[in-house]
Amino acid sequence: VSSVSEIQSLNTNSIQCTLCKLVIDKVKSMLSDHATQEEIKAALENVCDILPSIFDTQCKKLIEEYEPQIIQMLLSAFTSEQICSRIGLCSSDIEVFQVSTSETQSPDSNSAQCKLCTLVIDKVKSTLRKKATKSEIAADLGKVCSMMLPIFVGPCKILVKK
Repeated sequence: VSSVSEIQSLNTNSIQCTLCKLVIDKVKSMLSDHATQEEIKAALENVCDILPSIFDTQCKKLIEEYEPQIIQMLLSAFTSEQICSRIGLCSSDIEVFQVSTSETQSPDSNSAQCKLCTLVIDKVKSTLRKKATKSEIAADLGKVCSMMLPIFVGPCKILVKK
């Protein structure tokens, strides 16, 4: 039971971190070297529309919650890793928290964590429909992550490994 809670915590944290860095890097690519506060704000307002639609809800929540801090840190030329660490979405060390089942909440069905899990499960179901052997299933699971968008690879490998 606690291992399920550990996986949920690890996956949620790594996906939020990955999304945060993706958003910041995308915003930076939309800006000139000496962007103004207004230009950064405009880029932040548009970035969620540019990203894959599965990130839409999480991206908008991130911008809504952290926009002022992100703007200030971008003006100060912080890296995406520095920004996401300072707002608490990434940590330098992967932290795994044990949570009792009574405290564990089901992930929101619109969350990036839920959507990543659904993608992996769909690939597994597809493999199982082919009446694959245990070794074929294991081999296919190893390939699942490589078929995903680059931003999903790390979180996917963690999910598949567990």
